[in-house]
Amino acid sequence: MRYIDDIAVKGERVTTNNDEVENGIRKFIRSHLEDLEKIFERILRSKLTVSGMKCSFCVPEIEVFSYLCNAEGRRICTRNREKILEWPRPESTKDVHSF
Repeated sequence: MRYIDDIAVKGERVTTNNDEVENGIRKFIRSHLEDLEKIFERILRSKLTVSGMKCSFCVPEIEVFSYLCNAEGRRICTRNREKILEWPRPESTKDVHSF
């Protein structure tokens, strides 16, 4: 069974390509939608399935690969940072390998 956990599609910065292409749709939005369409076509051709319940579209901030990503950039998720800070200090080679 094929399984892909996350597919992140980064769009252009909002400050670029801000020209309107039609009826209030900005060029950067049109470009991003075209990229998404290509990805969905590949998913269909590969006969993969997508869980709509787990999909997120058009959100101001999203967690991707343990980072919170938004228009300002990315930062590590607070909950993951806390886990890392709570890890015990390794005292042996075996501890380092399990880390």
